[in-house]
Amino acid sequence: MQSDDDLWPDGDECLITGGSTADAWLDIYPPPGLPLKVDGREVHGKKDGAWWRARSPLPRTAGVQVESSECFRPAADAGYPYAGDTTGLLVRRLQLPADLLASCEEAELAIRWTGDTARLYCDGQLAGDRFWDGNDWRLRIGRWRERLLAGAVLVLVISPWPRDNPVYVEARPIFDGERCARIDAINLRPESRCRICG
Repeated sequence: MQSDDDLWPDGDECLITGGSTADAWLDIYPPPGLPLKVDGREVHGKKDGAWWRARSPLPRTAGVQVESSECFRPAADAGYPYAGDTTGLLVRRLQLPADLLASCEEAELAIRWTGDTARLYCDGQLAGDRFWDGNDWRLRIGRWRERLLAGAVLVLVISPWPRDNPVYVEARPIFDGERCARIDAINLRPESRCRICG
């Protein structure tokens, strides 16, 4: 089984999560012998070569833009081992929409950014980190949902990429000066999910 959405085996069933791509497909090999059911509903598809193919049964969801504002660097970030040169550090508090968090069990935070390393802190504790490679940083935030609904603060810290950085990346950052630390976009998208049984 393969899908443009994410698949999670669960015993004799499979959980599909995602829901961001309008033209997502679900492909199964070998083709199912019985009607395929998703959350109790039958899914109709057709043979495509050796595979059985259907449109992904997940409802499509759209993201909302997340605003950010300047704030103080979390104390825990001073001990982060890969911070590099912190001259020109970018520190932003993320303002997640409470209504969206309250209405969904899981959501994906997508951060389009440029820099050397990025860290995300939830109430001062490191929640995730990433080295820049030109791709969006995607995090599922359901594990912090209850804390965020109770008022926890998310802070994003980005160390700048120095112009003379020897690390190879496919596309080099665009610079205004000697260092680059920037946020281009942050989106939060509620995650759809359904269970497949055949």
